[in-house]
Order: sequence, then structure tokens, then C-alpha cells
Amino acid sequence: MERAFETGSRKRRPNEIDAGILLEIAQWYVRSGMPGALGWLWEQEGDGTALVSEATDTTTAAQICVYYDAVGALYKHGLIDDALLFDWLTIAGVWDRIKGYVQADRRRQGDPHLWSCFEELARAHKRAIGEYST
Repeated sequence: MERAFETGSRKRRPNEIDAGILLEIAQWYVRSGMPGALGWLWEQEGDGTALVSEATDTTTAAQICVYYDAVGALYKHGLIDDALLFDWLTIAGVWDRIKGYVQADRRRQGDPHLWSCFEELARAHKRAIGEYST
């Protein structure tokens, strides 16, 4: 689904600058070890709740959340084209798999807004792909 976005009084399509931003995010994805981290996540059972309470690799879970929260902050502030991003990055599935960890970590740290840009990004992605469960 192609979507133009507002810039002032006119709409525009993604351009070379938007593509460059996406490529930078893709390079960061690889450099930060996200392929391995997500491989680890898919090997875990359940919705991620046990990732906080058991003696597992919470560093990897946090690494995933940091990456997606940063991308979510770019999205939240209109600094990345969502159509390009949603075409490339798996977001909703990752959120569904790790949201139990996020919710438990929020309770553990006493911060209800922890990883909120990641959660907002996942909601937007679900709306874009027509999946409305959260």
C-alpha cells in the first residue's frame, strides 16, 4: 500500500532521502546484531513474559526493544516514511512475541512508558496491515 504524507500544504511521495534513511536503519539492523537477536526471540516459547522472570538472556530482549523503540521514535516524530518502513521491517510479529517481556519489564522497573515508541510503532503497523489485535 503506497501512502503519501503531509509536508505543509501538499502531499509528497517517499523520495531518495527517505530511501537513504531506510538504508541507514537497515545497516544499523545488521550492525547491531538484530538478525541473531530475532532468531533468539523466535526460539523462545510463549509471549515473552518468562523472559523477565526466568534466568534467560534479558540483554537480548532489551536489545530488540532498544532497536524497535528507536525506530518507533523516528516514526512517531515523522522522520521516517511509514510505507517504506512497513514494507521492509517485521514489526507487529516481533511486538506480539516480546510484549510480555515489555509489560513485565515495565512493572519491574516501575515505568509504564518503557518501550512506548515500540508499542506505538507496532500498533501503527497493525493498522497498516489490517490487523487490529494488540
